[in-house]
Amino acid sequence: MRHPAIVFFQTGSNDYVSLKGTAAEKVAVCMDYKKQMFAEIHKQLPVAKLVVMSGLLLPGRSEYRELAEEINRALAALCEKTDYLWFVDASAMTWGGQGYADELFIKGGIHLNHEGQLLWMRNYIRPVIETLISEFDLTQVQKEG
Repeated sequence: MRHPAIVFFQTGSNDYVSLKGTAAEKVAVCMDYKKQMFAEIHKQLPVAKLVVMSGLLLPGRSEYRELAEEINRALAALCEKTDYLWFVDASAMTWGGQGYADELFIKGGIHLNHEGQLLWMRNYIRPVIETLISEFDLTQVQKEG
């Protein structure tokens, strides 16, 4: 049986918008779930490289921006200390510190439009794939992909 060499995880706002409690409690619940999920997948796929994409900062859920940023920081810290996790922070793509990149979203401001998806893939997803292929000699990914 063949196993994937690289697995991507996207943190989405659905992971935390329905949680109850303080921001710190929501971060803790979200992170506990993710730690358990990553550990279980690593157990099932011990040689796979697990890539954790940051949650995008969404104009349609702007009330959760600070919470999303806290979760992104916690994910980055977890990936930094876990040898099988790689973190990709794409939050700057959608939030420039002063405002959102509304032009990258479909109506509602929660999902990327085609232009946003291409930018995300070209600037964030493809580079980490290329880095992992090079760093770990995963040339079979290039041949199969």
